[in-house]
Amino acid sequence: MPSNYARTTGFDLYDQLLAASQNGTLTETLETLIAAGTDINTTNQYGDTALICFAVEGRIDIVELLIKFKADLTKVDQDGNTALICAAAGNQLDVVNALLSAGAEVSTLNRIGNTAMMVALTNHHIATVNRLLAAGANPAADLVLAAYSKKQNIAKGLIRLGANISDTLIFADQHNYHHMIKFLISANVNPGQLLILAAKHGLIFTIQTLFAAGINITDALNVASTHDQVDMIKAFLTAGADINSLLIWAAGEGHATLVDTLIKMQANVNAVNHLKISALMAAAMSGHVEIVGALLKAKADINAVDVNGDTALILAADNGDINMIYALITTLTDEEIDLNKTNHFGITALMAAAGRGHTAVVHALMNAKAAINPPSQDSASNSSETALELAARNNHEPALFRLISSLPAHGISSIAEHSQLGSFAMRCQKTLVEIQQRMYLRARTLCQPQLKKDGSTQTLPKTVMFSILSYLNYPEWYRHRIKQDIQQALKNKM
Repeated sequence: MPSNYARTTGFDLYDQLLAASQNGTLTETLETLIAAGTDINTTNQYGDTALICFAVEGRIDIVELLIKFKADLTKVDQDGNTALICAAAGNQLDVVNALLSAGAEVSTLNRIGNTAMMVALTNHHIATVNRLLAAGANPAADLVLAAYSKKQNIAKGLIRLGANISDTLIFADQHNYHHMIKFLISANVNPGQLLILAAKHGLIFTIQTLFAAGINITDALNVASTHDQVDMIKAFLTAGADINSLLIWAAGEGHATLVDTLIKMQANVNAVNHLKISALMAAAMSGHVEIVGALLKAKADINAVDVNGDTALILAADNGDINMIYALITTLTDEEIDLNKTNHFGITALMAAAGRGHTAVVHALMNAKAAINPPSQDSASNSSETALELAARNNHEPALFRLISSLPAHGISSIAEHSQLGSFAMRCQKTLVEIQQRMYLRARTLCQPQLKKDGSTQTLPKTVMFSILSYLNYPEWYRHRIKQDIQQALKNKM
């Protein structure tokens, strides 16, 4: 841009018009000069016309007179700046208005590829920017230029103005310009928005570039409509996206239509992510019953385990999701679902529900014949606690009562379980009347003659029964002694 002094010194036309304006003879002087053959578009050594010089200085009186006498609005200085670009750079709003009203072109580029609006943005001249927008300046076109030239501040300003970035992406895709796409990311454009636009326009090169830059597909899918998601998925797959990862994500997020689409596209319903989470597990954890049904129908493995050994059933039980539990246990046969499978910590679905106090889930699993004390599947990692003990230790009385009501009323070994239960129930520090009553009834049953396999009968001494009942009511130091007595009595009978 020309300065107010250095680029006007020795410029005769400029000096003459400036002097005329000071003595009030501006119009007459200009008419005289033109009549004498002076070219009002003549330039100094820097390519500045008088119009450009006075536009820089904001001399609206002289600018308007030069416009009236047909000064050339398209003339540029040695840097490619028109009078409009110079006025915009200096925030000379009156001059900008006069030039635009005279038909000055808003899209002219200077030598470094800036338009009038771009230089106004660079200098934060918002009023000038708004006037240029009103005159037809195109933020989208300018954004293409800014992205190509890596002008970050200008690009950010244009994006804040609402510039449509589609043109920039299309231009970059057509010319395989990686740098323009990456530039938009650095200019704080939402990566999900970029992916949405790229998918919408089928810009495979752009999608691949975004993938390579580490942009997550879910950034786009999370904000896209269900209809758009299907079309986007197709574009992503064409660009090399992993269909199985998309399925796991869609299942966890509850996008049923998308899950159905991916299944139809032959996604592997048993594929897992880095945590060994399958689509079924993701849906089960998030409570998406409809999706679980669709995945099971597509032969998803209900007994598959994640890195912790948890199945979809264990995960749903731990969450206390009764609707999910019913969806899992009623869809498949007993042969297809392992109700008693343990994770790497020896926890079954029933134990997980009991430990969390999810009574409804405990009830449903027990009705489905889940074992209270399943056989150990991994002696090295199996939990040392039962579902009963987990419910008692965590003070979950309703779940505890439900478990007690289902205890078998036969077998000497169950006395040991009852005595253990008494120990844990005492820790609850709550009313134990119901527990005591149930245990009393069980103990009485146990004291009845028991039929053995060889046809003979076996009766437990009443001392054992009373020891069990006493165990519930004595303080901790004495319970320990009674427990030893019970264990010894049982040992003798065994």
